[in-house]
Amino acid sequence: MRVRQLISRCLIRVLFLLPVCALAEQRPVRLVLEDLVLAGKSGQAEILSELSNHSDVFIKDFVNAWRTGEVFSLESQDSEDRPLILQKVSEEFRRLSDNELVALSAAELEQLSKVRPSRKLRRELRKITDTIDLSSPVESVRIDAARKLGLSQNAEYLPILERKLEAEQSRRVKRALEEAVLINSLGQSPDPERLREIVVRLGELKSLAGRDLVEDILQGAIESEDALLQAEAETTLAKIASQQALVEKLGNLFRGLSLGSVLLMVSFGLAITFGLMGIIN
Repeated sequence: MRVRQLISRCLIRVLFLLPVCALAEQRPVRLVLEDLVLAGKSGQAEILSELSNHSDVFIKDFVNAWRTGEVFSLESQDSEDRPLILQKVSEEFRRLSDNELVALSAAELEQLSKVRPSRKLRRELRKITDTIDLSSPVESVRIDAARKLGLSQNAEYLPILERKLEAEQSRRVKRALEEAVLINSLGQSPDPERLREIVVRLGELKSLAGRDLVEDILQGAIESEDALLQAEAETTLAKIASQQALVEKLGNLFRGLSLGSVLLMVSFGLAITFGLMGIIN
């Protein structure tokens, strides 16, 4: 009995410490960005992979500053030390690693060298900044990001959306990611069988965002005389239309209740006012 209790306690401690260790392994985003600036072409891929796991909005600000020439390198007097990476913010220089203000002498200002990312690196960084909201801790932000990336129908984002879909735990976000994957896939000219699968699944999801795309598919099916695809597209549009009607009814109900509550408050206010003034209401 004691052995079982001891084993249970050990398992509980291990399960408790696992997420803590995972968080501890993630380096601060500023240190990752500093390594990326200093890394050569051969070492950038691994750092970019690490950077893609961060959701800090500072990444967007820094990448924009790096692209526009607001990031500088200052060689250390000791040849063994790494160069100092500085970001120019409001005519001041701040150390990238800790955001501390750095006072530079006139000689050091002359030694500053501007650092810019290569064209290939800019493309890779754009993927990270465009998809960074998919790692946000806020569900609504992840949902909005998924919808935006899905509607872009950019083939570069499809593998990222698929990876996020596999790792996502929230049901609402998972639905938005699946919808984004389906809509994005429509822009990649899928084969007829896959196209029908996407149309059917969009109907099951009652995707309002995919309505216009399904209408285009229906028009193409009519022109190509594809009866099966035409029937599936019509069924999907019917499901989406029913969902849209439900959303509109709920919206009208909410607006009616909102307006009714305002009128009710006004009537109560007038009744109280007339009562205090002795005026017959």
